[in-house]
Amino acid sequence: MQRAVIVVGDRTTGGGEVLTGAPSTFINNTAVARVGDKASCPKHGGFFAIVTGDHTFMIDGRPLARHGDSLACGCRLLASRQSTVTVEAGSGAAPQAASPSASTALSPAGFVPSGIRTASPFTELQPRVGSALHDAAPLNPPADGRS
Repeated sequence: MQRAVIVVGDRTTGGGEVLTGAPSTFINNTAVARVGDKASCPKHGGFFAIVTGDHTFMIDGRPLARHGDSLACGCRLLASRQSTVTVEAGSGAAPQAASPSASTALSPAGFVPSGIRTASPFTELQPRVGSALHDAAPLNPPADGRS
């Protein structure tokens, strides 16, 4: 069963919303939520951590939060702000875009599903002025001067 990825602003079953997310991983310019991120909960009168997530999909060392995952107060997360990126529950499979024509992409820093943007996906590449990204030079060229 595929479950939508939770982002900041998504609702909870207690009437609250997700308040914090990853500092450098986004879906449609909205931060992705992970275990440990916080949500408000009017039903239980406070702010509570997300306590369940997909341990096979880590963002900044923390499991990704999905529709139906839980808060410490017992309320659940409801994906309401995006339906583009989903993950297969419990399989460890790579996230799939909801659209059959969308595809996933690999970056030098690791797996980045379609629709998710990171602050710096090409950490080892530096584009040359006036060239395409595929002509990028490594930040640390070989000692013999080749690039």
